Amino acid sequence: GTADGPGVIAFATVSDAPVGTTVIRSASSVAAYAKDLKYYPIDTTKNYRVRFWVRGVGADGILHQDLQQYTDNVGTTCATNGGRSPYKPSGVATPSGWTEFSNQWGPGDWQAGVKFVRMDWLLNYSGTTGYVEICNPRFEEMASADLIVDGAITANKIAANAIAVGSAA
Repeated sequence: GTADGPGVIAFATVSDAPVGTTVIRSASSVAAYAKDLKYYPIDTTKNYRVRFWVRGVGADGILHQDLQQYTDNVGTTCATNGGRSPYKPSGVATPSGWTEFSNQWGPGDWQAGVKFVRMDWLLNYSGTTGYVEICNPRFEEMASADLIVDGAITANKIAANAIAVGSAA
């Protein structure tokens, strides 16, 4: 993905990211918005997950992440908070070491008229020192619960040799 927020974020190369070597980095000592420029179409009856790794380097602010919600793919946001609701996570301390976050959105989270979303972060919110880095952001549609029906897992959902004898409880 790409990031939006001229003057407050940049791409940087690091040697210790958990995935890859490129990170999105906030400017130092200020809060910054980082936003994926890609619009993801959604079905409001389905569930989605956002996963990403984050760390603060001397950062004293907090972290918010959301799926900014749009009625179209040209920038018309939904009404509540500029399309930025709900936040998941909301107001957590920025971890000092690489930490993976995984959050889910579903039918109860969508604003009226939403058709597209973009991943959006508020980094080092209320912060006065340090910077924050994000790597490997992912937006995924979640598999439905119909993979398991009446306690039986259908064979076409399990890879060959995926279960060893004696490994099941």
